[in-house]
Amino acid sequence: MAEAPVTLLVDMAPLQPELVRHLAAAAPQATILCLIDHYDVTQIVGLLQAGATGCLSRNATAPELALAL
Repeated sequence: MAEAPVTLLVDMAPLQPELVRHLAAAAPQATILCLIDHYDVTQIVGLLQAGATGCLSRNATAPELALAL
């Protein structure tokens, strides 16, 4: 029986790539979606390098959040 997909929705301020790294190591089968205040390429790249699957604005609409999940 296959496991159901798991997505971790991470809302942290300030952004903590090290926390994302720990989550990715603890749950390698999970995707990690980080909520961010604004789209800053440097911060997003840091989160992606740490193991995040994607980033989404905290101001995203409910349909955008559902689509991202």
